[in-house]
Order: sequence, then C-alpha cells, then structure tokens
Amino acid sequence: MNNSEMQESWLKGLTNIRMVFLNKKPHIKEYNKIRKMHGEIVNAMIQYNHDGKFEQSINIDFDLKDEDKESMYLMESNFDLGTREGSQGIHDLLIYKTISNMNCITEDFILKHHYKKPEKIEFLNNMLNSKIGLFEVTDSPYAKARS
Repeated sequence: MNNSEMQESWLKGLTNIRMVFLNKKPHIKEYNKIRKMHGEIVNAMIQYNHDGKFEQSINIDFDLKDEDKESMYLMESNFDLGTREGSQGIHDLLIYKTISNMNCITEDFILKHHYKKPEKIEFLNNMLNSKIGLFEVTDSPYAKARS
C-alpha cells in the first residue's frame, strides 16, 4: 500500500468513526427519521401518480392578487427523463405546489386524508407550504480549504 492509498484509507476510517458518533446524536437521529419519512411519502406519491389516481389541473378562473402577480414566474424546462435528475424534476412539479392555481399531489393527499398519523399530516402541510429552489454555491470556506 503506497502513501496515498494509506492516507485515503485513514480518511475513510476517520469518516466512518465520525459518522458512528454523529448518528447517535439526537438531532441527527431526528433528521434521519424525517428523511426516511420524506422518502416513504414521496415514493407513495409517485406510485399514486403512476397508478393514475392523480390528475393535475389548472384553475384558469383563478384571480391572482397583485402581490402574487409580481412574484409569479413562468418556468421554461427541458427534462431528460432518461436521467434521475430529469425524472426527479417532473416528480417535483407534481408533488410540490409550484403555481398557486395548479393542484399538486401533496394537496390531494391532505384533502383525501391519505394519512392519519399527526406527524405525517404535519409533514404534508409543511411540504405544501415549501417552495422548490435551485441554488448555486458561489463561495465556500470549505472549498478554499481543500484547494
């Protein structure tokens, strides 16, 4: 084993040890629990759509308030459905409330009482009130430290 391979092996070992201790912390346990619930809910929503139980519609009679008109953007998109990112983009448009006068699966799950557990209902309401965002990291002290 050369020096570079040994350093990489040590780094992997330290990372694994760090993860073992981190995963025991209460906030990390809660984060992992929520991530798991999110995955279960999103998978159920995707299956719901694939089973033909959801029909997306736009209310053309919807009257936008003046403050909504200023913040409304039309999205130009080109999804390559052969990629994970492309299919994820399409699913996000179906799952999240992207336009105020268009329904989404999250809304459907809430209205049809798809879940009974209070934590899942709360999670659905939080999903409904969230916004999809795309961000670019333009500066990071961590990136500079690795250079």
